[in-house]
Amino acid sequence: MEIPDFLTPLEVEALYGLMCARNPKRRYQQHFTEFPQAVETIQTALVRAGLEYEIVSPLVTLSWHNSGKTIGRHQDTRVKDCTHKLAVCIRAPTSGGATVFYPSLHGAETSRTYHAPGKALLFDIKAWHSGEKDAVGEKLLLGFKLRALVE
Repeated sequence: MEIPDFLTPLEVEALYGLMCARNPKRRYQQHFTEFPQAVETIQTALVRAGLEYEIVSPLVTLSWHNSGKTIGRHQDTRVKDCTHKLAVCIRAPTSGGATVFYPSLHGAETSRTYHAPGKALLFDIKAWHSGEKDAVGEKLLLGFKLRALVE
């Protein structure tokens, strides 16, 4: 599910500033870290959007990529009690960089979502997906592991 205005422009800029402070040399990487300010902002945005989910891990995935980076096909099933992933865009490339979904490990593409600052993408952790090559610019996503509060 795409959520176009999940974060306000002020929230996006505040998180970007905090992320730059954590990674001043802007090294392109993906790692897991505790990021309480981001968790608090995202939990507030979930409530504001009327989404009944809670964040189940204090570890946030920071994905910071430059042009030419791809992420292979995978599922996000490593966190206990997690049912969904929320990917929140802080910076988006000017072209490319979509998240692409598949029905299985070897199945053909079923959909793709292009990112924009403040936009979020919510999906089941068992969904097979990949990150398309970023053609131009940088992509910065925050990833959160969620549990649905209602079935």
